[in-house]
Amino acid sequence: MTVAFQPDIVAPKDPAGFGFWLAGHFYEHRQMAAFCASLNPPFIIPDYDIYGWRDEPEIIATWLLRHEQIHEALRVPANVTGIDLSLVNFKDDDQFLEWMDDHADEHRLLRNAFGMT
Repeated sequence: MTVAFQPDIVAPKDPAGFGFWLAGHFYEHRQMAAFCASLNPPFIIPDYDIYGWRDEPEIIATWLLRHEQIHEALRVPANVTGIDLSLVNFKDDDQFLEWMDDHADEHRLLRNAFGMT
């Protein structure tokens, strides 16, 4: 598998960069889900829409929750741990940047576990 999710960190208040990030992020999650489904026994990862985005509080909260649920499922076959990625205020630049770093770290762990490096 190739890593399609680079760069895996984006600056706050950069809509174009965030859109690029969303696309790569979504594609990498699809790759991970396909890999998990091919395992014996297969691990089925929730297929939530984490590509769609609107900058509205309800949409952001739902996106964060569903994204966390995907990560919780991925952590099992990868045998990795992580923080609760749903607990962030994306409107706070410091929290956003810390989340981006934590999220990128977990994706690196997942990539390594799934042989995507």
